[in-house]
Amino acid sequence: MFRWCTIAVILAACSSAIEETVLPIGPTQKGIGLSHSPELIVDLALPPHNRPPNQATQERWQINGAWKTLRKNDNVVEYTTPKPYRLVSYGVEKGDQLDGMTLALNDGPTLKFAKQRKRKIGAANTWGLSEKRLVIRLAPGSEPTTPWLTLPAATLAERSLNFDTADLEPKQFALRTLDLSEVRAHGIYLPAPASIVFEVEVPQGAVFQTKAHLLKPAISAEGHSDGAIITATITGQSGETELIRAQLSPGNQAPIRVDLTPWGGQSVRLKLSTETLGNRVFDYVFLVDPVIYTPSKQPQRTLLVLMDTLRQDHIGAYGYARPTTPNIDAFAQTSVIFDQARAPSPWTLPSSLAALYGRTPEHVSGQEHLGELLGRTGWASCAVISNNWLIAPDTLGSGWTRHWAKPQSPAAKQAKQAAQCLAGFADRDTLLFVHMIDPHTPYIEAKRFRHHFEKQTPVGLRKNIGQKRVMRAMKKAKNEKERTAIRQYLIDRYDQNVLAVDEAFGVLLDLVGPRAKVVLTADHGEEFFDHGGYEHGHTLFEELIRVPLIIGSPGLPPQRIRASVALMDIVPTLLDLLDQPVLSPPTHGHTGFSLVPISTAVTGAMERLTQRPL
Repeated sequence: MFRWCTIAVILAACSSAIEETVLPIGPTQKGIGLSHSPELIVDLALPPHNRPPNQATQERWQINGAWKTLRKNDNVVEYTTPKPYRLVSYGVEKGDQLDGMTLALNDGPTLKFAKQRKRKIGAANTWGLSEKRLVIRLAPGSEPTTPWLTLPAATLAERSLNFDTADLEPKQFALRTLDLSEVRAHGIYLPAPASIVFEVEVPQGAVFQTKAHLLKPAISAEGHSDGAIITATITGQSGETELIRAQLSPGNQAPIRVDLTPWGGQSVRLKLSTETLGNRVFDYVFLVDPVIYTPSKQPQRTLLVLMDTLRQDHIGAYGYARPTTPNIDAFAQTSVIFDQARAPSPWTLPSSLAALYGRTPEHVSGQEHLGELLGRTGWASCAVISNNWLIAPDTLGSGWTRHWAKPQSPAAKQAKQAAQCLAGFADRDTLLFVHMIDPHTPYIEAKRFRHHFEKQTPVGLRKNIGQKRVMRAMKKAKNEKERTAIRQYLIDRYDQNVLAVDEAFGVLLDLVGPRAKVVLTADHGEEFFDHGGYEHGHTLFEELIRVPLIIGSPGLPPQRIRASVALMDIVPTLLDLLDQPVLSPPTHGHTGFSLVPISTAVTGAMERLTQRPL
């Protein structure tokens, strides 16, 4: 017998960590991000599970898909089938084996994994992965009968889609980030039949908008939904009104946009509910970023660009003689340049946490990053990532309207992805966070930047530069002249990649327009044997922790500021520029300061900044 799990969310028993940071939503704010506002929920009902009766998610499952012959030779036949799981597997686009993933035929031993090659067939009794398919290689005459797959990530993902096995509090289960096809998205998860009710004050001229998905199971071999229905109703002064009723089919989406003008200024109850079409199995309904906001013909744009491994002293605006950064330099002429900005760490993760949370890295747990903070007031947020350190689901990999990541993705592609995301929010305030990794080893620049500075490769080095290879070459160098040539080659290759990120930065500036609030910074620098070391992460010398920080915004007078500032000052500064609720007051140096007061010569601002505890 089906049993409802009904949660009266006003009870203290349902409080959870997701509610730790609460910003009030008032009538003066023009947007309400429902998936970021657990404090507005007044009722929530969830089914305990959406599995077939007596069928638990297995650690190991049989692949039931049809197999086709891909290639063959005298010794091996390659068979292929679509991947029997649904995961956004960041970092494995090149056919890498996922953690704990194994494959076996019948009850025999597991087959050996071998990467799938375009021009060469692997050995028999091995398996591999292409971008969208699973491949098994067998001797001629053999067939992939009853293959069994083990993939812990897929098992965990499937269990997380059912309340009784998700190990989450009710609100955490409903308001969360989930995998779509190639991206992650934050929203409201309502596996049918379920419902959630928000009590909100509707801004004047507002609309309700979301995109409803009926997600396929994480383990596709286990079955599929027969469809579900999503309904939205609103209860105001004139009673209850059904806003939308849409039928969903597996793997498809339904854009929803409803005019809320008749309820402008009213306190209402908005109910979102899902229904089955007779069978509640795998009815995984997910609403991407449901929001109430007032459309604008000139929505606000905020751009935060984090350039990985960009040394401050390799930028023209900071005095570098080589012309590596024409777009950054032009931007700096109309912006505030901070000469003494420092990162908390010489590697990516801690510095990125400080830049996105506005806090020291060790104090971000349970807090909200910039995308989530703005999401509360109806902003959309795009995160375009090219480094694995920024994809963790418990920090920077969650909470974004759209989170796209591909490790080592070049800057030009990052700019294209940013444009694609921004195009979906033509009338809505949007935060664009773009990470570019090009200046990071192995310095693989696009063809048009090759040989711009470097002309000859020293002995012992090659196109793909690695820290160990460089150190071996330096050790084998016979004299200072050869060591100098190696250092210069590294700098030349590095600067060619700085050219690449500068070009993409120019594209992004054009994308967001002159009215945007723009921040350019880096997570750390790079060592070129300034103090005997190479690359980064090993020391705390200035070439690593002194980073560029340039902020441009209408109303901020162009200038150069020499006071010491930190990456954790970025979030409070942007919130200040956007007239958004600020972070909790700085205490014990854990929270950043807004740099707007010192940029606008507010009396006493410089003294307060220089006297803060660090």
